[in-house]
Parts: sequence; structure tokens; C-alpha cells
Amino acid sequence: MLGSIVFGLSTPTEAAAVGAFGGCILAVIYRYITHWQAAKAAQGAGEGIAWKTLKELGVIVKDSSFLTAKTSAMVCWLFIGSAILLRGVRAAWRAGGGRALGAVARPHAAAVS
Repeated sequence: MLGSIVFGLSTPTEAAAVGAFGGCILAVIYRYITHWQAAKAAQGAGEGIAWKTLKELGVIVKDSSFLTAKTSAMVCWLFIGSAILLRGVRAAWRAGGGRALGAVARPHAAAVS
């Protein structure tokens, strides 16, 4: 993926999409092989290995979607909290005449003007 970006064959977004798709394919193959080895060790016929793999991946996709939504909501709350804090600081600044924080940061500037 990095080579395709360096040589200008794809953008970073396209390379990330291909990498994510490749990771999903590798995860499916790994799960299938794991289920196949478990069925082989249990001397089972191995029937339903593909169905078991797909059913398990469906649960994983559902759980990861919920976790992604939860993380995105937390980040949104950080933005909301910072906006509220900014409004409070701005109101305090205006209530103090606009020089309260400047006089603390630069005491000589308050004496000059």
C-alpha cells in the first residue's frame, strides 16, 4: 500500500480502503481455517464450516459497528464540551473588560496603556 502512495498510483484514502478490504478478507480466511482445523481435530465431517464462519463474522461486524458509534459519540461530546467551555471563557473575558487575562499575561502592557 505504501508503495502505491509513494509512486503516485493511488491516494492515501484509496490505499486505506484497499488495505481495510484486504484485512477483512484475511480475517475471513483465518476464521475459516480455524474452524476447519477444529472440525478436523474433532473428526467431524466439516459440514457447515462456511456457515459457522459467516455467522461468527456477522456478530463481529455488529459489535464493531456499535463500538465505532460509541467512540464517535464520545468524540462528539468532547467537541460539545469544548464549545461550551469556550463560550464560558469568552463571556468571562468580555465581562472583565477584555484586559483581565492580558494584564496577568503581560503586566507591563497594562501599565503602558
